[in-house]
Amino acid sequence: MKSLIIGLIWLIVIGITVLIFVKLLNNAQNRNMDGHQKSEGEKRKRNQKDKKSVPVQEFFDIKDIYNGVLVLRPGNRYRAIILAGSVNYQLMSESEKSQVEVALLNLASSVTFPIQIFSMNELCDTTHISKEIMAMRSMLQEPLASYALAMIDGLSALRYSREVLIRKNYIIVSYDDNVPFEKGSKEVIRRASSIIDGLNKAGINSRLLNSDEIADLIFATLNRQSITKASDVIQEGGLDLYVSGQAQEV
Repeated sequence: MKSLIIGLIWLIVIGITVLIFVKLLNNAQNRNMDGHQKSEGEKRKRNQKDKKSVPVQEFFDIKDIYNGVLVLRPGNRYRAIILAGSVNYQLMSESEKSQVEVALLNLASSVTFPIQIFSMNELCDTTHISKEIMAMRSMLQEPLASYALAMIDGLSALRYSREVLIRKNYIIVSYDDNVPFEKGSKEVIRRASSIIDGLNKAGINSRLLNSDEIADLIFATLNRQSITKASDVIQEGGLDLYVSGQAQEV
């Protein structure tokens, strides 16, 4: 009987010793993990402090957008952007297909300067037509006025739907020469106009983007999931918080 009691006592002592040892080991591991996480956090903070903030204009080499011309840095590099339409080539007759092919071949042979072709799927923009319907609604009588509101609601839902996308094709025309803006903008617009003329001869409607449309395109390219338009933000006073100062002579 005594040996049984002594054995139980030894088992209890051994169990308590093992529990204490496990607890001490866990505490040591937790301290090591906390210290490691703290050192990692301090390291990230130091790295963030070492990083210098770079303005988005310098990051993308954008100097200015003025009169429908994108000016890049360093120096003065000019870009004009063409929105190109499309033709349903498969539904054309053989003679029509031949005319399109000849016109495009003539255009390709006449291009002696660098261009880039850029395609992007964009959300369906119905804001302008919605504004036009709302402006004309006051002149409508019932039930047309109510129908106009229903149309605006439907167009708004289409605008916010990510299931409806429109594929747009752009041609970026380049002119890289460190010349004043007036000369550089005229040259890049002349190059873009020659491409537009060639596309129109092929039955492809195209036009130059203005400054607001260029800003919208850049914003949409960098923010694919956003429905915000940069031009609307600017028009509503999005830049009113920004001020610029001029150095005064003493």
